[in-house]
Amino acid sequence: MTTVKDLVTTEYKSLSAEQTTSQALKELKSSKDLVVVLQDGEYKGVVTAEQVSRHEVTDQGQKIKAVYKSAPKVAIDTELPEALRLLY
Repeated sequence: MTTVKDLVTTEYKSLSAEQTTSQALKELKSSKDLVVVLQDGEYKGVVTAEQVSRHEVTDQGQKIKAVYKSAPKVAIDTELPEALRLLY
């Protein structure tokens, strides 16, 4: 069975939860990108271009911590159906 390890990459972009949505948009080059959100060096979740764009229209100085989605940590040996259940 396919596991998370078969599909993920260890290369990713990250931003501090204290950075602004404008800064996040610069990192999110396509609508399929996502950025890992860190606070004090600890994983907090992810943010997508779609999430940022919705908030960017009304408040360009808004902090990422106001818009990111908390996403669970998933072990690399987790089978894909279980990982999808946890994430959605």
